[in-house]
Amino acid sequence: MAINKRKSITAFELIIVVVIIGLLAAITVPNFRKALIKSREKLAKANLQMILSAQKLYRASNNSFWKPDPGDSTDLDKINKALNLDIEDRYFEYSVNYISKHDFEAKANSITDDSIEYTIGPRGFTDD
Repeated sequence: MAINKRKSITAFELIIVVVIIGLLAAITVPNFRKALIKSREKLAKANLQMILSAQKLYRASNNSFWKPDPGDSTDLDKINKALNLDIEDRYFEYSVNYISKHDFEAKANSITDDSIEYTIGPRGFTDD
């Protein structure tokens, strides 16, 4: 006569599994967060490159860089409309400052971290 023994998970085995999952989470979550921040920063730089390209096209057609109306420099919708762009970004605020008909600067400021800011002008990025 054979006796059927049912195997079940012991409390000790369950604790070991929970500890292993906790260690894996502790290792991967910070790395994932860093990768997420880097990707957002790369997107902001790519958006600034698009603003630079659009400003150069605008200047070629109008003999001057686009000059935002007072108070419009930080409105991404106005920047998109004036420069015929379609930038969407909820992690950075953008501004375009007209310096002269031959010079401007565009900035991307992080909404979550005041220390992250990128600036581009006709000669490229000023912070690299």
